[in-house]
Amino acid sequence: MSELRVRELSIENLAYVFDPPGLPLVQKAPNTEPTTSIAIRGGPGSGKTTLATALARAIAAASGGFALYLTTESSPLELIYKARVLGFDEGTVHASEDPERGTVAVRSLASSARDVRTSDIPAVADAAWQLIESFTSAASNRCRVLVIDAVPLSGGLELGARAPTLELIQALESRGISTILIEEADNEAGDFVPFVVDIVFEIERPRDPDTGNVLRRLGCSKSRYSAAIAGPHDYGLDEGRPAVWPDPLRISAPQPPVELLSEVSGALIAPLVRPGAMMVATRGIVLWPSGEGSSFLRALQATPGAEPNIVNCGPLTTVADRSGGRTISVPADDGPASLIWTLLKTGTHVVVIQRLEALLGRHRHRAGLHDGLVALGRLGRLVCIDGGPEAIAELSAIADVHIGGSVPSAFVRQVPPRKYLSGARWLDFEAPAGDGDAHAALRPLEEPLRELRQAIAVADTASARALGEGILNATYTPALPQARALAAVLVSRAGHSALARELCQPDRHVVGEAPIPARQAVVARAFAHLGDTWQALWSLFERFQVPLEAAITFDPAILLWRAIVARITTSAAALDATLRVEGAAHETWVVDFLLETLVQRGRLEDARRLARDCAQRAGLPAWWGRRLFVDARLEAAQGAGGDPGGLESEMNALVEDPSPGPLGRAEVAYNLGILLAGQGRSAEAAAALRRALELNAALELATEKLDSLSEPA
Repeated sequence: MSELRVRELSIENLAYVFDPPGLPLVQKAPNTEPTTSIAIRGGPGSGKTTLATALARAIAAASGGFALYLTTESSPLELIYKARVLGFDEGTVHASEDPERGTVAVRSLASSARDVRTSDIPAVADAAWQLIESFTSAASNRCRVLVIDAVPLSGGLELGARAPTLELIQALESRGISTILIEEADNEAGDFVPFVVDIVFEIERPRDPDTGNVLRRLGCSKSRYSAAIAGPHDYGLDEGRPAVWPDPLRISAPQPPVELLSEVSGALIAPLVRPGAMMVATRGIVLWPSGEGSSFLRALQATPGAEPNIVNCGPLTTVADRSGGRTISVPADDGPASLIWTLLKTGTHVVVIQRLEALLGRHRHRAGLHDGLVALGRLGRLVCIDGGPEAIAELSAIADVHIGGSVPSAFVRQVPPRKYLSGARWLDFEAPAGDGDAHAALRPLEEPLRELRQAIAVADTASARALGEGILNATYTPALPQARALAAVLVSRAGHSALARELCQPDRHVVGEAPIPARQAVVARAFAHLGDTWQALWSLFERFQVPLEAAITFDPAILLWRAIVARITTSAAALDATLRVEGAAHETWVVDFLLETLVQRGRLEDARRLARDCAQRAGLPAWWGRRLFVDARLEAAQGAGGDPGGLESEMNALVEDPSPGPLGRAEVAYNLGILLAGQGRSAEAAAALRRALELNAALELATEKLDSLSEPA
């Protein structure tokens, strides 16, 4: 038995009433075309004619013919108006004698030469056959749908009408013609119609229990050849076009339609209080209390690929559709499912819903919203609820993550510290260019910072320590946290890792001081350079307590956030968004993360070119470009057994090349020792670490690692 699924039905989402989606046309007998028979039932003004017109046109187009619409009450002009409501092209509904494929030809039985009584089914059938035969019999343009509007088939007419109605439907099906019967009757009245047709649609007009407004609801009480969601479903207008909004929870399981699934294009990323842990939510329901979620919202807005749609709930809910660059209004009268379907159709992966209490307080919405939010999560969306205490309490049972509570392990990812020393620490590292306030605040500390740079340039590690300790113990000024962060990176070049960590400790900042974007960015950068990516994320998250600039792309903290997100998630969207910012590829704030992400995504030549260009821009010897590329490959290959891509020989060559000075070479020897130790080659690792200490006796990390290798197992 062959089957045809009609999905283009002109009534938005109507296809999803059926499972699988689409109105089923079925071959009822050998050598016949797939057909269906439909009854549309409802009271006056409920929308029966509009639904019938949409179905007739859709079936005709799918079947390769035209539809004949016989009306006992409506005029052709009324049907033409319905076609405009449905958005049909001019001429789709017409009174022409030569109908084209995919069109609807209208005829009025009330004005025909023969007196056809609306209750006389045999007479209606005779008139229908005469009209069908009167049209051209060309095989390429045959009648494929017959609509009869409207014959009363319930009540006392049942005994006399059932047999001729069934005969008419079967005779039409043998000719490849589907039938649509419109019945203006009380939906509670019992009659034979459900027994003789394949599909029954019923349109109800109840009143909203909260407002008293009259609503429309569409049910599918029978579907002979396909599973269907009976409903009734909310039914109304979506941006001026008829739409039905089937239960999204039923559609989301067990096998949802592929086109409704969302690909992960962004995530809610936030550091957790537990050091080294971060939350990464790509789908599901996340709750955060109103007033406490600003950092989370700004993190979403700064995360490439997330681009959240912001939903502001109320009597007229607005959806800021960022992907479409427009604002969509959803009346509360349309019901909860209409809002869920609007979010599904925007195509955006991340949704932030605010003021949900305005809808949860409506009797009609409460259960539907609960189910709809769960459906969004099942269909791959990340739904963030920015709600008050009542909403948070009510939705906690269906939430996957509750900010402020425990985060399930499925949403927790560990951010390990960097394993190797990064050569990017040797690139220029200043306050953000163009930040006049930051530079002005640093002026009192410029001299010790300049002296610190000079000490490192001549490998005077003892003076570097003394200068770093002086900045650590300096009298507090608003610029001191930023100066300490800069000094932390500088003293780390001299090998004083413990002092660098102390300079960068958060408790060195004044408690309660409002985060200043430039300072937070410098502190975050220092943590990132020192290998503590988690602490860098934490500092950036503190920065999100402050409103983002209009052009957040050029905020250095945002740039760093995107680069770290790209590295942690290997997200192509985050990588591309960072590289698109003019000059970002050579910005010392982000270059190490960009290099590692490029390597991890297999773009080795791009990474090699970027490393070379960064060294040239910083005025450093070509040795540094080679080292940056090696460092990126080391970090990207963490956990891989063996020598990742012949790095050992390249690193040995870098160690013995005298061009950069002893401090940089010592770091490469240390990195080589870490690589060899990870491969279980302890003796060779110890030799590399001793070579690092020959080049820089102050390299504390090399001493610590060498001691650990010497300890008995």
